[in-house]
Amino acid sequence: MECRDFQEHMESYFYQDNSYFIDPDFEDHLDDCSTCREWVDFHRELLEIGEHAPLPTNQRFSSMRESVLRKLPQPSLHTQPVKGNQFWVDFLRFLQLYPRFAMGCSLVILGMAVWAGRLSVSNQDPQATIESFLPIQSQGYPSLWENPVSYTDVLARPLNGGKVDLSFNVSRRVRLETEANSDLTRNVLVQAILDPSRVGTRIKAMSLAPRIGDLRLRDALIFAVHTDSELAIRLEAIENMILFPFDPKLEAALLNVLEADPSYQMRQLALETLLSNQVNRDKLRQVIEKQNQPGDSALLGQTFSTTL
Repeated sequence: MECRDFQEHMESYFYQDNSYFIDPDFEDHLDDCSTCREWVDFHRELLEIGEHAPLPTNQRFSSMRESVLRKLPQPSLHTQPVKGNQFWVDFLRFLQLYPRFAMGCSLVILGMAVWAGRLSVSNQDPQATIESFLPIQSQGYPSLWENPVSYTDVLARPLNGGKVDLSFNVSRRVRLETEANSDLTRNVLVQAILDPSRVGTRIKAMSLAPRIGDLRLRDALIFAVHTDSELAIRLEAIENMILFPFDPKLEAALLNVLEADPSYQMRQLALETLLSNQVNRDKLRQVIEKQNQPGDSALLGQTFSTTL
């Protein structure tokens, strides 16, 4: 037994029957520790004095009290009693007594903090705002999924003078005017095209992609053409995708549409674009015949007609 444990049991040792301590470690410690023995002897002497000491009379007690009060430092005339500390002490005790109320207060405070963190950015300092939301740029243009910033609920519309009006969420709502070919515009519109939550927003972002001409936007359109289940989205994506300069990647995407897309309208758009870019017709015939889909005969007739 340590001295600290021993001293915690001293009150019971003096004011209760000694048989209360059934642990022999208590008596062993008392035998071994001279410091604790001195404490025990001191308390024992106090108890013996207290048993025979007479109580003071009321008059004597009042005189003693007044003498003590006179010796205490007097408060300054300009000092006001501090009540704030006592308020918080009482408030904390109240929260301990009612934990559900305390939890409710915590949730309210958390909600207010989240609400206060939302910020609407004005157009007063657009360049500083733009730079604060730009991701770290890599060499060339990164993969569609490498952007560390997430943009949601995107609203976009073209403005005069080569500008775009953007409204979107990062972790808070942002609205600003920026250059149509800025990194921020490209990143936001890529996310808007890939975000499946709002059809109208995606269509508007797709319509802006050819004006900006960034290859990341073209790749986002290709991804939507190949993966989206909504025909309206795929049609909008391919109509804007074919406005980009024709290259091997765009050709491969159109051949994939011609081969596998279930919509005749999508396949016809792909075929018209491929024919207008002088893709080999025998190659197109082989692609059309791979899946044996409805409308293949019409597409083959269009492929080998004399008029494009």
